[in-house]
Amino acid sequence: MKEIYLTFKAEQKARVKTIRDHKSTRKITKGYLPEFHIIRSEFRYHHLALCLNKGRTLKQIERSNRENNKPDMDYVKKLREAYRIRVEEAKANEEAKEAVCVS
Repeated sequence: MKEIYLTFKAEQKARVKTIRDHKSTRKITKGYLPEFHIIRSEFRYHHLALCLNKGRTLKQIERSNRENNKPDMDYVKKLREAYRIRVEEAKANEEAKEAVCVS
């Protein structure tokens, strides 16, 4: 079970690394990189979905100064559902491995 959350965390770390790389490129070229904003918002939505699945509230996750930049909660719900399915699949695989080991 813990492995699936470590996988989610590794995916988020990969997104952060990409954001850092794009951020430094954007500063050097002093230009607009649409990929940077797409990846950044993708990280935000995945972060929201993971934290909400862990039981946090939206107010705990995001600052109050985001009043004019509310998240798309429909997209967050889709991501939460996708994460829930992945967790259930991981649990089923883990239980199947345990059943094979016991036999």
